[in-house]
Amino acid sequence: MADALRDVVVAALNKATGVLNEPEMARQILSGADVAFADLDLDSLTMFEMIMEIEEQLGIEMNLDAVAEAKGLDEVVAYLRAGGHGGG
Repeated sequence: MADALRDVVVAALNKATGVLNEPEMARQILSGADVAFADLDLDSLTMFEMIMEIEEQLGIEMNLDAVAEAKGLDEVVAYLRAGGHGGG
């Protein structure tokens, strides 16, 4: 079953990094596996770009400090699933 929130996060991550252009990483992400942001060498600007894209797609405002603490894709999805948005 598709996970719409995960799809939004993956799309935002791809827009910010082009990660789905890397076959092995794309296979891992699209299989539903978690991906550690450290493995992608995300810097703060790239993380910010990803967050802005998620906010735009979902029409929400996320707490930047809380999301910046996320270690990987699944933590961002869990944050969103828990209703984690609002000022920041």
